[in-house]
Amino acid sequence: MMKRVYNCLVALFVVINVISTAMAVQGDGPQLFIEEKTFDFGKVDEGKTIEHAFTVRNRGNQPLIIEKVQPD
Repeated sequence: MMKRVYNCLVALFVVINVISTAMAVQGDGPQLFIEEKTFDFGKVDEGKTIEHAFTVRNRGNQPLIIEKVQPD
């Protein structure tokens, strides 16, 4: 269970970093900014529900649209 949560979080970070890098290269347009890119949940007992919110900001000059986020 924990491995699945970890894999989903890693995949989400990869997607966010790829989008962020692509946006920064383009110059004008939306620019994804995430100050806290990782979070360590520490040891989690099986069956426990855990959550953490990441703040996503658009520092660009056009709307940022995230249409889909999906783990590998």
